[in-house]
Amino acid sequence: MDFFIHKVKRACEMLHNYRINQLFDIDNLEIVEADYKTNNNPPAKECFRPYKKNEYIGGTDKHFWLHTSFKTPDAEIGKSIFFELKTGFDGKWQTGSNT
Repeated sequence: MDFFIHKVKRACEMLHNYRINQLFDIDNLEIVEADYKTNNNPPAKECFRPYKKNEYIGGTDKHFWLHTSFKTPDAEIGKSIFFELKTGFDGKWQTGSNT
């Protein structure tokens, strides 16, 4: 039984590499701190500043608007295109709790 489980795990690891193809990095991301408590509308474009890759943003009760643009490639028949934003805090976001 262990042999079978090992074979299935190995096959899943190999297939994982074919699951997602990264097409490009977004290098024109812009950011501005949000005033969400009194105004939850996006600010004017001129309020944004360039975001530097790996720049730390955050703090107690801080919120930010992000802005970018990019052209998606045409999807192949039977395939989908999706956008994924990685924050560096994958699985660590907490809502409604500070524990």
